[in-house]
Amino acid sequence: MQGRLTIGCRRGITFLEQQAEVDAERIGILGHSMGGRLTCLVAGTDKRVKAASPSVGGSGFLQTDLWGLPGSARRVSGDLKLFQKTLAGQAYLSRIECPILFLSATNDFNAPLDFVERGMALVPHDQKRTVYAVHLNHRFTPEADVSRQLWFDAHLNSRLELPQTPETELLL
Repeated sequence: MQGRLTIGCRRGITFLEQQAEVDAERIGILGHSMGGRLTCLVAGTDKRVKAASPSVGGSGFLQTDLWGLPGSARRVSGDLKLFQKTLAGQAYLSRIECPILFLSATNDFNAPLDFVERGMALVPHDQKRTVYAVHLNHRFTPEADVSRQLWFDAHLNSRLELPQTPETELLL
């Protein structure tokens, strides 16, 4: 089913780029939860996508136990290795070439923070950021959401330049 939904999204892009009012060189994609997953699948398979912003879905690694919680991995019917190579989120993150901003929540069940960081490490370029809403599950705040609007303004409209991600250092 997820493969068919991805194809459907890509067909939607084909439709949009044929519309007179759409600039086919400035197509972005965003989605929440399952839509976040589709955002990553589409951005990883369609070079027409120029900026992406998944939220609380698409991190990959969901068939892996959470740290300290044995048995927490999601189950897959059929061949797990085949699923991980063909449909798991992590199989597509390494193929994303466009700028990507991942919105999530620190307590999210569908895109756990550890999995988001692990997945974003697979994106093969530096035009990537993560934004987390602290203490929330599967949603984020307006303050986090505004980063998505600024992301698309920066990468699709060239209206602004985002500041660099600050360096952090832990001294013990």
